[in-house]
Amino acid sequence: MNIFKFLLTFFIITSMALSEETKVPSPDKKPESPQVFPPPIITSHQIKVSGNVIKYNAETGYLTLRDEFGKAKGNIFFTSYTKGEVKDITTRPITFVFNGGPGSSSVWLHMGCIGPKRVLMNDDGTSKAPPYKYIDNEYSWIDKTDLVFIDPINTGFSRAVEGEEAKQFLGYSEDIQSVGDFIRLFTSKYDRWGSPKFLAGESYGTTTVSYTHLRAHETVLDLVCRLLLEKKHNTIKKKKKHISCYKSLCHKNNSSTPNTQ
Repeated sequence: MNIFKFLLTFFIITSMALSEETKVPSPDKKPESPQVFPPPIITSHQIKVSGNVIKYNAETGYLTLRDEFGKAKGNIFFTSYTKGEVKDITTRPITFVFNGGPGSSSVWLHMGCIGPKRVLMNDDGTSKAPPYKYIDNEYSWIDKTDLVFIDPINTGFSRAVEGEEAKQFLGYSEDIQSVGDFIRLFTSKYDRWGSPKFLAGESYGTTTVSYTHLRAHETVLDLVCRLLLEKKHNTIKKKKKHISCYKSLCHKNNSSTPNTQ
C-alpha cells in the first residue's frame, strides 16, 4: 500500500512538471513579429518638358530611422523620381521636397506643382467635378533635377514603429532631426553624396529647409568636406578647409534652379 501511494504521488508530480515545461501560450497572446514592408516598387516612364522627352524612373518605399543602438524607431515613406540613362550621377542634382503644416504629407507639392504628374484643375485653380484625373505635369522639375518627396512621421504612410510613441517625431527640433536623418540615409543608400543637393519646402516646410540645411552642414556635410579636402590638400589649415569646402559644396551654384551642366 505504501509503495502504491509513493508511485501515485511520483506520477502526479512528474505529470505536473512535464505540463509546465510544455505549456502552450494562450491563443489570445499573439507572438511579437517585426513589421514587414513591401520591397520598393520601381516603374519607368517618360514625359515631355520644355520640348524635351525625359525618361525617368519612379520609386516608392520606406527608410527606417534608428537610434544610436540600431533600434528601429520610425519608418518614413518616400516617392522618388530619377532621370534615366544618366552616366555620371555626380553631375545630376537631387532635390528633397516636403510640405509644411506642420502635419502635412508631401502630396501637395508632389501632385500639385513639382512632380511629373499633376492633378487636373480648372484654369483658375479650382477643382474639377469628379471623377478626378491626373495628367503629365509640363511644369515639373524633373528635367533639371531628380526629386525625392518625403512624408514626415505621422503624415502620409509614415509612422513610428509598433511600440514607439509618435510624439518623439512631432515638434520643431524633432521634425528637423527626422527629416535630416532620412536625407542622410537616402543619400548613402542611393550613393548620391557626390550629387549637388537641394532642399525644397512649402509654408512651414521652408523652416524645416532652413534648419535642416544648417544641421546637415554642421554634422555630416562638414565631415565629408573635411575628408575630401584632407585627401587633396593635406597642408591646408583646418579653418581654411572648412571655408573652402562650404563654398564648393553649398555655394557652387548661385542661380535659383539646380545646375544641370
